[in-house]
Amino acid sequence: MAMMLLLGACQKDAVSNLSTEESRIYITDHDSTVNFSSYKTYSISDSVAVIDGNQSTKQLDDADAAYVTAVKKYMDQLGYTQVDKSSHPDLGVDVSHIINTSTGVVSYPDYW
Repeated sequence: MAMMLLLGACQKDAVSNLSTEESRIYITDHDSTVNFSSYKTYSISDSVAVIDGNQSTKQLDDADAAYVTAVKKYMDQLGYTQVDKSSHPDLGVDVSHIINTSTGVVSYPDYW
């Protein structure tokens, strides 16, 4: 029985068993040399940039709106004030959704 469990646990293709939720990667980035406490206002795009290969479009479906709303909530909690872009905010915030339809997988069929 233990041998069956061990053999079942040694699957070669773990990537194909990931759900859509498990395969998503969330990345945030900022300049680590900047003192953000000196900034008070921000502006955020009202849509999400969808980047697919060399193409970029703007969209706002329910999931995208939820991300924009969450970013606004956390910016407000940090003490920033949202202003219109024409008011020359201290920070500009953009939410992007990158679609990568290619992956690299290395297979060693005889790894034993």
